[in-house]
Amino acid sequence: MQLLAEDLGETLDAQAFRAAIAEGRKTWRFLPTLAEIIEAAQPFLAERRDRMRQERERNEAADRRALPAPAYVAPQDTAGTLAETFAKIDANTRELLGQGKAASFAPYAERPHKIEMPAVSDASPALKAMMAEKLGRPA
Repeated sequence: MQLLAEDLGETLDAQAFRAAIAEGRKTWRFLPTLAEIIEAAQPFLAERRDRMRQERERNEAADRRALPAPAYVAPQDTAGTLAETFAKIDANTRELLGQGKAASFAPYAERPHKIEMPAVSDASPALKAMMAEKLGRPA
């Protein structure tokens, strides 16, 4: 049996080999051949393939039902969102007070959330001199 197990090592794993031996003991009268062991392992292998397919289908269905990952926005980059929120609050307050609809709009809605500093500074000469002094550079 050890030689048969070594020969079948590439074809069957240990669980399938054990299942084949357990199934074959019921019918084999003598030492089985390699073909008989592989044939006896087929029901176990078919059942395992079915279990793996069902598990894969469950995982795929769970992936389809999963919510998308949350998107986080840094608090310092929410100027546009806050402006739009306050514009909506102002419009709803006017409506509640009976003042009619205001021509409110979100002033930063089309702007990017992150404000980029200009490439050229408009700092005064005194401020530039102070910064040069702090950095140890000549003014």
